[in-house]
Amino acid sequence: MAMFVIKKTIGQNELQYGLKPGYGWNTAVFILQHVANYFRARQSNVYMSAIDSSKAFDRINHQKLTSKLIQRQLPTCFLNIFVNWYSKYSCVRWNGVLFSRFKALCGLRQGGILSPILFNIYVNDLIDSLRATNVGYSISNVFMGCITYADDLILISPSVGGLQSMLTVCTDYGHYFDIVFNAKKCMLMCVRKHYTAAGISVFIDNVALT
Repeated sequence: MAMFVIKKTIGQNELQYGLKPGYGWNTAVFILQHVANYFRARQSNVYMSAIDSSKAFDRINHQKLTSKLIQRQLPTCFLNIFVNWYSKYSCVRWNGVLFSRFKALCGLRQGGILSPILFNIYVNDLIDSLRATNVGYSISNVFMGCITYADDLILISPSVGGLQSMLTVCTDYGHYFDIVFNAKKCMLMCVRKHYTAAGISVFIDNVALT
């Protein structure tokens, strides 16, 4: 019941293809191929960056997630249930011995039925922030500058400067919402007539992508 109410009350961004019924990685790949082919057919360069979030589910800040749920006017009774779930104390049992209790201030329950929905809510505003840059690709005024699958994100831009602007948005969002982007696992890709990434420099959190 709680999952039904949250899904009905809070819309999830249409550019988030992961952790939603009826969608999968094949949908995200199809959209990516379509966007790249669409603009290459129109002689436009396509610059892309695949962004990796380190332990994204484990870093979700409970207080900031609660604020997002409040902003989306989740019914108070269900908001109270959520706060109650994530305010419980935990402890570790090892060889039959219980250690001291502690309170987890971040992270979503692994395997929890609501966890995928809550994660999508947590990153929805990042997609909206990327759309607001107005530098990513659009088709018929529909923003297609990013494709998100769970904690994986691909940025798509017609220019290097535009791509960097979106990477800066990701960096700022990550700093505020405790999302760490692993630059070592992020990639830079180019689709153009004479393919080469030589001479292209873009950065996330002051680390160059390769």
